[in-house]
Amino acid sequence: MRHKLETDQFTTLTVVYAVPTTPGRCRLMARFPFIFAAAPPRLIFKLVPRWWSHLNQNSILEDDQIFLHKQERLIEIERNVAGKSYSQACYMPTKADTYVGAFRRWIVEMAGGNPAWPKGMEQVLPPQENRKQVLLDRFNAHTASCKSCSVALRNITMLRKVLRVASIVTLAVAATAFARLGAQSPKLSIGLAVAAAAMAGVREWLGGVVGKMRVGPYPPPRRPPSMMEAALEQARIALI
Repeated sequence: MRHKLETDQFTTLTVVYAVPTTPGRCRLMARFPFIFAAAPPRLIFKLVPRWWSHLNQNSILEDDQIFLHKQERLIEIERNVAGKSYSQACYMPTKADTYVGAFRRWIVEMAGGNPAWPKGMEQVLPPQENRKQVLLDRFNAHTASCKSCSVALRNITMLRKVLRVASIVTLAVAATAFARLGAQSPKLSIGLAVAAAAMAGVREWLGGVVGKMRVGPYPPPRRPPSMMEAALEQARIALI
């Protein structure tokens, strides 16, 4: 898939290659290049860590992830149970669907109807998954195999441990200073307490980043809860 968005300020491309690995799963290779007309945005993008940009890019992909998981099982029911073709099982009325229809026809007419799975591989979809933490699993799907994200996760986890110890020690020092000096030097105790609170706050924020590296947010950014719940319920009823 290739999508281009062009404005006077920038041009961005979404280039995605999906390679089937097993029924219901694929290896996704995606690039999101930006071309800016002005120099400052280019500099800012160079300064942003790669692992941080991956968090946002995963959110974009996850907008459709649950729908795709449910839809392929509904299509399988339509084809295997109702005996419909792909074009009959899917409603594709727009010009944007022309390529999809042509590609599916090529698969049926030229590629034997399915990917060429290895000999002996089970050629049926695995059971439908309804747990959000599994459907939006980022750690096994991306973080564990991404050098940038796996290193960042390890470093952030270590930094959180350091911040925890440092905040506790700093708070203990603040309490000791207040007990010994009392009103004679309140600024020292207050400053240390504020520093301990700041470190604890940074640690909690980093905990949220770690969580995003493990599981994507729900609902996805561009999908309101009502839309997601309705889709999940429709898929559940169809499979009963």
